[in-house]
Amino acid sequence: MYDKSHQEATRYIHDRLGRETILALHKENYVYDALALIVVWSLILSLIVLLGTLPFGLVWFCCFILQGFALQLLAFISHDLFNHRQVGGPLVTRIGSMLCLTPLLFSATAVIKTHHEHHRYFGTEDDSEAYKKDLDRRWVKLLFLSFPGILLVINRKLSRESTTDLAYMGKARHRDSETVRKIAFDQKIVMVFFAGMLVLGFFWPSFIFLGYFLPLLFATPLASTCRTILEHADIQPGNPYNSSTFYKTGFLSRLLFFWSSGDCHIVHHFFPTIPFYRMNDALKLMNPIFQEHGAIEQRSFITILYRWFIENKTHGTNWMIEESNRL
Repeated sequence: MYDKSHQEATRYIHDRLGRETILALHKENYVYDALALIVVWSLILSLIVLLGTLPFGLVWFCCFILQGFALQLLAFISHDLFNHRQVGGPLVTRIGSMLCLTPLLFSATAVIKTHHEHHRYFGTEDDSEAYKKDLDRRWVKLLFLSFPGILLVINRKLSRESTTDLAYMGKARHRDSETVRKIAFDQKIVMVFFAGMLVLGFFWPSFIFLGYFLPLLFATPLASTCRTILEHADIQPGNPYNSSTFYKTGFLSRLLFFWSSGDCHIVHHFFPTIPFYRMNDALKLMNPIFQEHGAIEQRSFITILYRWFIENKTHGTNWMIEESNRL
């Protein structure tokens, strides 16, 4: 579970802003939740049509990259609506998470349970996202830009040393019979969906393979790498106010990452059930607090990418201290 410093920081922010403000930041609007699902699915379907009909060129390539981010938005929606806030109760959460995560070829149950373990054990050896420390070589980071590479990394197949750490969503991580049963059911749904998409691909190959499979294999991993960097790549271990990469998000980056990366992610780890449409208000109130407590704000994503790929900065460390120690 979170260490004492994080718990104390959460209480400090709560007391500083006041109970009424915190409650207001958690107020849900189911119309916005439904619109998010409708808009993202409409965007994905529209891009499938465009990628299947447009000639290859700059516009097609831009749509291709955008489709990768659009598919990732399904994971963000599941993360916000169904993982943390459980909108609509258990049944709606179950169906909604499967609707979002099955097209990404993941078990909804495994993703949700594993992510809860990430929040519960963040920063410890039991953190379910400990696999990210294997992103310590440039070639691994480049391989991570493909769907097969993601599978290899999250299953700890590219670790430098022999490790007993559990794979991100491996069966050994989920031991209770009910969870195992649900995961097995989810995997059957994924296989049926995958087979169905292959069948559709014989009838509409341009739409299915160019509009869905190709972006899923290469554009979505690009989006996922950006998300990985903007979550916990450059942090100050021991400082809960800089527990995520303190990148100052703007309108576009908040849209692309569904108000869940960079500075938004710091807020999220303090208050994981704040809805995405309250995040702008939360940032206005909390960013000054983060900076007062030593968090180092960054404004250039290009610089962050340079440090990640070219300078090969280590995930989950303070890049500024790492750099000064090298000098």
